[in-house]
Amino acid sequence: MQSIKLLILFSIILSIASEAEWTNRYPKVDGQRHHIYLESYELPILSSGPKYPAPSPDGRSIAFASYGWIWVLEIQTGIAKRITDSSDIDGRPRWSADGSQLTFVRDSGLDSSIIVLDLASGNTNTINTPAIDLDPEFSADGTSLYFSSAESG
Repeated sequence: MQSIKLLILFSIILSIASEAEWTNRYPKVDGQRHHIYLESYELPILSSGPKYPAPSPDGRSIAFASYGWIWVLEIQTGIAKRITDSSDIDGRPRWSADGSQLTFVRDSGLDSSIIVLDLASGNTNTINTPAIDLDPEFSADGTSLYFSSAESG
């Protein structure tokens, strides 16, 4: 009888803890009734083909995401070069106004961050807040970077 009570107590604590983790993991958006969240812990990439195309400012190249990496396609030659090699999933590339940098989202499965990649040097700068960060975009003059974040404030 004692072991049944302990099993029931353990089940209740486990269900409360898992529910608390779920509700605190994602931001609540006021005015929105339905939210669907899908995390790819053990799920395959649903679309491995090219997506999120971003034409370069000079019109000679297109950056895109495929197989979890960022690629740049030279339009004249038709040759695509992979420019990231992270074990995380990279997506949603955007060019700086002068074409010298790309920014994109890197998703580790536990968090997302914004990466700024200098194309000439290959150096990266990571912007990571405690919340989910998405949709980076350079300002027209290239002095600022804007992105969506679930961080309040």
